[in-house]
Amino acid sequence: MKKVYTVIAISFLAVCLIPVIFLSACSNKDEIPLSFSALAYSIEAGQNKEIEINSGNGNYSIYTLDESTVLAGYSKMGKKSAGKLILTGLSEGETSVRVVDNISNEEIELTVIVTGPYSSLE
Repeated sequence: MKKVYTVIAISFLAVCLIPVIFLSACSNKDEIPLSFSALAYSIEAGQNKEIEINSGNGNYSIYTLDESTVLAGYSKMGKKSAGKLILTGLSEGETSVRVVDNISNEEIELTVIVTGPYSSLE
C-alpha cells in the first residue's frame, strides 16, 4: 500500500512539474529591445512624417498625449522590419507620443514638436 502512495505522489509531482518546465523554457530571451534613433522629433503642421523604429518586437500600442496637436499610428513594413511610426502634424505645439512594445512591455516616450507651416519666400 505504501508503494501505491509513493507511485501516486511521484506521478502527481511529475504532472505538476511538466507545465513549470515548459513555461520556463518559454523565456523572454528572444525579445528585441525597443529603440528609436532619437527621442525628439519635429514635424510641420499639415504634414506626415515616418519615423523608423530601429528595433522592437513588431506589436505596439501608440498613445498620444494631445491628439489635437499630432496623430500617431504604426505601419508594419515587412517581416524583418520593426516598422514605422507615422506622425501627422495637426496644430502648432508640443506633445508626447508613447510607444509600448506589447511583447516586452517596454515603452519609450517621444517628444513631438509641431511647427507652423513655412511660407515660401517669393
